[in-house]
Amino acid sequence: MRSTDGFLTWGVAILVVGFVAGWLFLQTEDAERVARGPALERLLDRVLGPEGFDYEGPVPLCRAGDFETCVIDGDSVLFRGEQLRLERIDAPEIRDAQCEGEQIAGLQARDRLSVLLTDTPFRVVRFEEDRYGRTLARLRTEEGWISSRLVEEGLAQWWDTSRGWC
Repeated sequence: MRSTDGFLTWGVAILVVGFVAGWLFLQTEDAERVARGPALERLLDRVLGPEGFDYEGPVPLCRAGDFETCVIDGDSVLFRGEQLRLERIDAPEIRDAQCEGEQIAGLQARDRLSVLLTDTPFRVVRFEEDRYGRTLARLRTEEGWISSRLVEEGLAQWWDTSRGWC
């Protein structure tokens, strides 16, 4: 019986140490980077599951005309008449660009978002509204979250790491 008690004591001790080490890790800046990157995306896949709804069809650029669904810029989409703001990312501005480089990057991000949403069906998952009345949303294709893809391709930045584009 004594050996069983020893294993139980060691098991509890290892569990407590693991918990404390994990908690300390989560307090570091590295953990914050993990929490806003691909690890969080995988967690969202599990948590969100079937929430939201799917859409398939072309998503053109918003231009003069009467579009119900179109890409406004690198992080905003007009979807069935509702303005969606991609959650957690910042893409370069087009109209309010601080420099020519930002405007060019903004046009590239906008065009790429249109291609990503036109090439494959995607899922729309809505959250709350932002301070401008836009619906914060996440868009997901079979290949992953659109926000992550734009960040990986250098066309957007995670919101809390945004450093500007000029």
